[in-house]
Amino acid sequence: MKGLVGFAFFLLFLAAFAFVNLQDMANDAGRGGAALDEILASAWRPARLGDSEIPPDTSAYVQFETDGSVSGHGGCNRFFGNFEVEGLRVAISPTGATRMACPEPQMSHEFMFMEILEAATGIVIADGEMSLIDDEGHIMATLVPSARQ
Repeated sequence: MKGLVGFAFFLLFLAAFAFVNLQDMANDAGRGGAALDEILASAWRPARLGDSEIPPDTSAYVQFETDGSVSGHGGCNRFFGNFEVEGLRVAISPTGATRMACPEPQMSHEFMFMEILEAATGIVIADGEMSLIDDEGHIMATLVPSARQ
């Protein structure tokens, strides 16, 4: 009987622990998660890709549309694709793009921008910036609002 009471206590403890964690996750989503209307509010210009600062005069941007399409300019070529947002998760489909060659560092930045867009699994918007996040929670890129192109 003692073992049964201990087991019941253990189950109650686990249930309470799970409830608190779910509540914290919901609160975190409200603070740092990317609401779809925030993502769609603007075109987004890369300010940082990995460890590289991107000059503010870049022509690179990404625009998320209400129909689930994504388009933009990598700095050299135009690109397009699709995206899905569910809670804090994002999936951006492999993009199609024009295939013009440009001088460095434009080509390197464009290649990195495309790789990050396709690899991102999360979006967080805070303080007016969009962070593209990988599966481990690392920030892969920081984007800032840009005028629609």
